[in-house]
Amino acid sequence: MSENKPINGLVARLTELSAKGFSKTEMAKIAGVSKQAVSGWFRTGRISKESALAVADAAGVSVPWLLGEDVGEIDGLKPDE
Repeated sequence: MSENKPINGLVARLTELSAKGFSKTEMAKIAGVSKQAVSGWFRTGRISKESALAVADAAGVSVPWLLGEDVGEIDGLKPDE
């Protein structure tokens, strides 16, 4: 039973942060979780509020941006970052 859905917003944003050099290990340390938990975020597209707040703060982005919402450049990752 497979659905044709667009990529999960959180997964897309985590992937974008990862491509900019923000490793899964760093995300784990910042959020106070295991690297396996971070891999779970990428796999399931789900993250706790606490982890989302910690990662967004460390990355300098807003939680809505991290969760895949459409936000202005001021809240998201700027092209040169």
